[in-house]
Amino acid sequence: MIGFFASPAGRAIALAIGLLASHWWAFTKGESSAANRALVADLRQQIAQKDIDLKAAQHVADVSAKAAAESARIAASNQKIIEEFRNAVAGRKGKDGACRLGADDIRRLQRIE
Repeated sequence: MIGFFASPAGRAIALAIGLLASHWWAFTKGESSAANRALVADLRQQIAQKDIDLKAAQHVADVSAKAAAESARIAASNQKIIEEFRNAVAGRKGKDGACRLGADDIRRLQRIE
């Protein structure tokens, strides 16, 4: 068998096998490298989209926090107006026992947001 590879035909076949093997190796390396580059590009795109989604979620959270703070401020202000109104009309009753409201009372109620 060793004599076959020592002959000119054997050397040519061995060279052809070597060339085919090296081309196959280079092709699979290139194919693998291209697949890896595509995967990296896809992952970068996914990360970029996640960053956009995260920024949007943070913006919504910021807006929601500001709205909640404003709602709490309005609720506290309204509660103060209601308490003042309740105290103002607590002792007012007509002859029939009904509470009588005047124009000032109505304006005070209209201040409630």
